[in-house]
Amino acid sequence: MYERPSFLQVLGKVLKIWWIVVLCVSVAYDSIKDLSWMKAYANIDWSLLGLEAIGIVFVLLLAFGIYRIHPGIMGFGLVRVINSLIGNEPKRNDDGTPEMEGGNINLMGTDIKYVGIVVCLLLLTGLPRWAAMEEELFRQGTIDWWDGIVRSLAFGFAHMLVGVPVAGAITISIVGMFLTYMYFMGGVDLSTQAHFQYNLILVSLLLFGAIGKSFARD
Repeated sequence: MYERPSFLQVLGKVLKIWWIVVLCVSVAYDSIKDLSWMKAYANIDWSLLGLEAIGIVFVLLLAFGIYRIHPGIMGFGLVRVINSLIGNEPKRNDDGTPEMEGGNINLMGTDIKYVGIVVCLLLLTGLPRWAAMEEELFRQGTIDWWDGIVRSLAFGFAHMLVGVPVAGAITISIVGMFLTYMYFMGGVDLSTQAHFQYNLILVSLLLFGAIGKSFARD
């Protein structure tokens, strides 16, 4: 039986579309205005890229493992709060525990047929700029490892502001420690390049998924 969506559910969908449009327009404008993002692609460190690919597999498995410790706490995040407010029932695993909800709101739209390809391509142009901003904010000026750990935790949990759940924030903090090591090895330039390449792998995977979804035979 069809259930008419509530006002808040409709508003949530409208705001999602609005955010996707605003994000795409702003990224396209910034990328056309400033083409310096191309330098990051020209300077890709292929040996480091392979190490980061292995790291991503480890991080994803770790995030799932941490989540399973306590789904109620580790799966908590902005997305769960919003879904609760607008009346969306959480999806549940076979054992009745809630599925881990959340993800970076800047990745919204990557799962929409055809639109996801455009969103991913635009995101690829913005990755170098965002990596530089985050490294300047969280890594630049790090004094020692104690300082680096604190900054890495701040880096990880700051992602909860864009929808990442607690389990994701913890694992991103670990990524932050790897970037701190890169910072000690080669300064903010190296940590920024490493950060960009890490995100490049993730968005590339989303792009392949978007292409597959858009052109898969029904």
